[in-house]
Amino acid sequence: MGVVKEQSIRVTIITYVGVLVGAFNLLWLFPYFLSEEIIGLLKTIEAVAKIFFPFAALGVAAVCIRFFPKFRNSEQGHAGFLGVMLLFPLLGILAFLLFFFLFTNQIEIWYSENSPLFIQYLYWIIPLVLFFIYKNVLEAYTSSLKRTVMPSLIREVIMRVFFSGIAIAFGLHLIGLDQLVPLYVGGFGLVVLLLLLYVKWIGELSLKIDRQQWASKPLWKEVGNYAMYSLLTGTAWMMVANIDSLMITKFKGLEDTGIYSIALFLGTVIEIPRRAVSQISGAVVSDDIQAQRLDKVAKLYQTVSINQLLIGALFLVGIWVNIDNIFDLIPDEDYRAGKYVVLFIGLSRVFDMTGSINGDIITYSKYYRYNVFIITTLVGITFLTNYLLIPPLGITGAAIATALSILLFNLIKGILIWWNMGMQPLSKGTVKVIGIAGICLGLNSLLPYMGHFLLDIPIRSILVGGLFVALAYGWKVSEEANQLVNNVLIKVLKK
Repeated sequence: MGVVKEQSIRVTIITYVGVLVGAFNLLWLFPYFLSEEIIGLLKTIEAVAKIFFPFAALGVAAVCIRFFPKFRNSEQGHAGFLGVMLLFPLLGILAFLLFFFLFTNQIEIWYSENSPLFIQYLYWIIPLVLFFIYKNVLEAYTSSLKRTVMPSLIREVIMRVFFSGIAIAFGLHLIGLDQLVPLYVGGFGLVVLLLLLYVKWIGELSLKIDRQQWASKPLWKEVGNYAMYSLLTGTAWMMVANIDSLMITKFKGLEDTGIYSIALFLGTVIEIPRRAVSQISGAVVSDDIQAQRLDKVAKLYQTVSINQLLIGALFLVGIWVNIDNIFDLIPDEDYRAGKYVVLFIGLSRVFDMTGSINGDIITYSKYYRYNVFIITTLVGITFLTNYLLIPPLGITGAAIATALSILLFNLIKGILIWWNMGMQPLSKGTVKVIGIAGICLGLNSLLPYMGHFLLDIPIRSILVGGLFVALAYGWKVSEEANQLVNNVLIKVLKK
């Protein structure tokens, strides 16, 4: 787990710096300077673009990670691999544009009743889709090169600082809504530009295509088949990930979407370690599977699961015991409606983290075709549960639907891998972590309120978090976690 561990730690640190910026943005800056409706507008534009972009991208990111090992040769510019990947989505982009303009009227009708403001800025979805595609390509390329630290810094920190700036400019009336939306979309374009500059800086911007290496018909047949499956699964997965926001906008309006997006952020903070691991694990799993090193894949599968569950449970417990204090930080009482959204979204992320690298294992193995069936089934379940739960339960219903869908999704993937490859991610440590979380929540129920949230947050966090870490260390839940604690203690004692 050497490369995965080293890069994941660095990326996690950078990502949590980004989380601090993002938390400041979403918990104070945005609610202070932007209304719930404007926040909902920005998040709805982003959600629609995320659903369209896998279709337009033609599965290029997954193709990049899967096939890069066949062309890896830095001295020869990887046979112009990056150039091919940049050209690859062009047909999909044309298809997306045709589809978008054909169904614009239907989109307008769908949202006109409860979210008419969204219709005014509908066409900003187009450039945002293009930015998402090439951001995705460049991140997949740098991940294949096992260079994930700088891309994470650009995406998690620089982009969020940029968003802070435009929110402040709007709040100070330096720009209006007609400038805010293009600048928000342009923030993703800034990421694309910086990623290109980074790739050039590390000497990997090789665009000259070696036609001889790319002329193989069997290769293109394999790439085409894989791209088609990746397109279907990628589009379906983005629908699952964003359908809740879109259906809230449809049934409840942009204001509820704005409140939901803030609560969603609090819940998704938990999964940051998983995102850090996934940026490098895909390339590692792809290499090991192609080299038939399945024993390494199985070990990585279980190791990542317990470590991600341990961190995810710690953060979920930490957030939940402070949930009322956190909402005290937000300068608008209306956002308290998202309290149980945080809980159920947090649970959904813990389910996903416990599932470990199951998506990578299926995607980069010969069983990748099963993804189409799994994800298509999940789309249907997600749509149905949101359709049934949002009207009566509002944004909490959307969060419950997400948690149920993600749990089912990971169960199906886990069973598929266990049945076909004999691997599974769970261990005795999994049960221990669940028990530790229960004990910590029990302690929290016994603690009195300290009188003010600025006092209550640190005391409650230290007591509950300290107990969690002590129990995890004493019960030896994770060898890696214990080793990390030991290393820290040794350095402290030496000093």
